[in-house]
Amino acid sequence: MSRNNNKTQNKRQLAGSKLKLLCARAHVKPKMLAKKIGKSVSAISQIESGATIPSSKTLLAILDCCNATPDDIHNIITSYVLAVSEREALTARGMSVTTVAARHFYSAYLTVKKENESLKAEIAALKGNR
Repeated sequence: MSRNNNKTQNKRQLAGSKLKLLCARAHVKPKMLAKKIGKSVSAISQIESGATIPSSKTLLAILDCCNATPDDIHNIITSYVLAVSEREALTARGMSVTTVAARHFYSAYLTVKKENESLKAEIAALKGNR
């Protein structure tokens, strides 16, 4: 059981690290990010360390604040979906862990994936018109 918890924690840490790197590339410090999205610096730190998984609303606000590209969004949301899916699998084994976050992230993931495909089609069309 602790082996599964370690795998889940590692996935959460990886997702948080990707988010932290995105913010660093955008020169958005935790204090500035916290103020812009209405969260505490401590909450941002917990998200970046993988201690907590942000709500889909918070995650999308962070991605927006850090000017994430469609690829960044896809990469980070996929990481969170994988981390939450592991939690969902543990729940199916009888552990008391919420799956609401998994549904939110998956919904956000599908939305971003659809938008990403649409953007790629628009870019391809624009390149074809040159």
